[in-house]
Amino acid sequence: GGNYIAIEPDAGDNITGLATFSDRIIVFKEKSIWQITLSSTQIGNFFVTIPTAKLITASHGCIAARSIIAVENDVFFLSRKGIYTLGYESGFAFDTLRTNEISFKIRPFLESLTISQKMNAAAAYWDNKYIISFPGLTKTMVFDRERLAWVGPWTFDGNIFEVFYDGDDNEHLLLGDDDSVNVDYISPSFTDDK
Repeated sequence: GGNYIAIEPDAGDNITGLATFSDRIIVFKEKSIWQITLSSTQIGNFFVTIPTAKLITASHGCIAARSIIAVENDVFFLSRKGIYTLGYESGFAFDTLRTNEISFKIRPFLESLTISQKMNAAAAYWDNKYIISFPGLTKTMVFDRERLAWVGPWTFDGNIFEVFYDGDDNEHLLLGDDDSVNVDYISPSFTDDK
């Protein structure tokens, strides 16, 4: 059976996105992040799902739903304060989720953006890179997961990303804008491909 849960309904903190992490549902609000676990109980001949909410952090949330992307064993997202990763951290209990900022090296760039520009951000994960674009600015930042380094800003943007496999099963990243008819291709060398 189904059920629902209200997460701090009177806090004035709206839900901005959802993600799954392991066996949990992650609820991103603008100023907080919550995890939902589901259990079930039998009542007569029926099973009822019982959702339970637990606060992960109240120090920041997610400002842009399209920035929430699964990256390897973590989830990356954009908050008002920067780009964060959510996941397990060594040295802490296995089932404790934590967030860490990964954008401190590009903080001046992010601080130059307005809240509206941040809210419109969109991201993708491709070729071991978290690619976050700021539509209308022709600016995209790239976090190389293998090298743990930021690159950019690159002079392209988009708010829709799609991984495409051609006839030879080669992987390509396409990007577009939901109010345009153009689709662009991003090459692995990350030059301007427009």
